[in-house]
Amino acid sequence: MLESIITNPLFGCLFVFLARVTDMSLDVLRLLMLTRGYALTAAVVDFLKCLFLRWPWDGCCTAG
Repeated sequence: MLESIITNPLFGCLFVFLARVTDMSLDVLRLLMLTRGYALTAAVVDFLKCLFLRWPWDGCCTAG
């Protein structure tokens, strides 16, 4: 059952859409923190964004 859900093209589109919405939301949050003087908080938000974007593709693009 789970395999049929994951291989569905609609699931892929939904995943990409939600990843993009999350990416843009974290960017807006980071910019707001920077403009209000919370540089450390902005760095933490940016670090979490990098972790979020790297997680699903962690081992798929390694050479060799």
